[in-house]
Order: sequence, then C-alpha cells, then structure tokens
Amino acid sequence: MEGEVSLNPRIDSHGGVCNLKFPIWFGLVLPQVALWFIGFIRPNNQTFLVIWYVLTFFYMFVSYKYLAAASYLSPSPSKIFVGLLGGVFVLILEVVFSELFPNIQGSQLSPNMVPFIPLYACVCGPVWEEVLFRGILNKRIFNGSSLGLIISSLGFSLLHGYLSSLIILYFLMALIFTFCNRGEADVSASIVAHIVVNTVVFFLNI
Repeated sequence: MEGEVSLNPRIDSHGGVCNLKFPIWFGLVLPQVALWFIGFIRPNNQTFLVIWYVLTFFYMFVSYKYLAAASYLSPSPSKIFVGLLGGVFVLILEVVFSELFPNIQGSQLSPNMVPFIPLYACVCGPVWEEVLFRGILNKRIFNGSSLGLIISSLGFSLLHGYLSSLIILYFLMALIFTFCNRGEADVSASIVAHIVVNTVVFFLNI
C-alpha cells in the first residue's frame, strides 16, 4: 500500500505482522513465566541477578530487531514528545482516579522481586503491550476502526484491571495511548507514554 513502510519479507512470510502468536508468547507469556520462576525460587545471589540482566538485555535486543523490522518501532523527536505528554496526562488521570477511588489498590511487589522487575516493568512490558494492543490488534487487524479501539482498549484494561474499578482507569489509559499514535501502526509514541507511566509508578511504589 502506498505510504506504508516496507516490512521484512521473512517476518511477512511467517505472518508475524498481524499474527498474535509471537507477541503473546514471546512478548507477554515468556516474561511472566520467567518472573514466576524467579518468584518461586527466590534467589538471593548477585551472580544470578547478573545472568538475569544479561538474558533480559538479549530479550530486549531480539524484541527490538523484530519490532523495527515489522515497522512497529520507528521513533522520532515528535513521537517522543507526544509520548511524554501522553505519559504526563495519564499520570494526572491516575492521581484523579486515586482521589475518586481511594480504597482501590493495585498489585503489590514482593521485596525479593524488586531487583528483577525494573527492566520488565518499565521497558519490556510497555513495549510489547503497545505492540500487541495498539499496533497489532487495533491498527493491523481492525485497521484503526472504532471497533478496534474498543476491543484493544478493553483487552488492555482486562489484562491489568481484572474485575475491579481499575478497569475504568486502564480503559481510559488505553484510549490515551492509542491517541498518542495518531492512527499509525508505529507505536513509538504510546511506548514512550507507557514507559513514563510505568517508570514513575514503579519507583514511587518500591
């Protein structure tokens, strides 16, 4: 299609652009299984922590190669600026929401998990969630339609809010993240916004 960035033929041939299998298994399930394993064995060893971060950086490298080739990640100064504004707006929304619903609590981190969480919570998680919900589900599969906006935002909110009032907050967050991308499959702007939000929230809660 005219105006579309040419995609990597190898990724196209495997259906990687619209196929949900790779983003779900590699982007969402694999990190959760790894974090569950860490929480289960509760390591208290610096060597193990170093190995964890080496594997995490490798994971990030593989993710970047795939996402750049599939045209989901093409940052620019303007997209970064929009993402920063979107992140600030979401943080303001969270403050307002916490005032309206003071008794609603999010998930709490176990102290022994804190050293292992930062890169996933602040970078890997936001990147893959934006690709899955905003890039693939909303834009690639539903062509950025209103139905795609609703389905992708609802899926995102259910993933985070479970069956509590937090669903409302995460649905609104998803809408803001979507608007950050201004109708593009490139989710660089919403990734920046999501990273800003997760980073601030993470370091305020440790």
